[in-house]
Amino acid sequence: MDRILFSLILILLYSCSQNRAKEENKDTSVKTEQLPETKAKTQELDSSEKGNFEVKIISSQENTFGYEIWIDGQKTIIQKTIPSVQGNKGFTTQEKAKKVAELVISKIKKNQMPPSVNQRELDSLGIMK
Repeated sequence: MDRILFSLILILLYSCSQNRAKEENKDTSVKTEQLPETKAKTQELDSSEKGNFEVKIISSQENTFGYEIWIDGQKTIIQKTIPSVQGNKGFTTQEKAKKVAELVISKIKKNQMPPSVNQRELDSLGIMK
């Protein structure tokens, strides 16, 4: 009798653990189904990289400059400060702002997303001088 009771308890525990595993698998499959939507949104962004690009130099705080990047007539990026530099400093000249904007556009065209600019790239462009 004890063996039968013990066997029933083991069977009950085993079946409960199987139900839990099935429920965990259901959660995973829901997450997997959501991934294609995210991928589609990324592809929409990537497809705009072949559009018409325009750079507009804008005024920033304390007599400095920033830039806007327009793709197919839509304002896509607004950068009022020097990227990768601590604080809120703008570019000291319009030419420096334009150089960095052109670098960002080249990264977008090469599908380097996000088109981040690092300190080394700023130095190579002479932005920090």
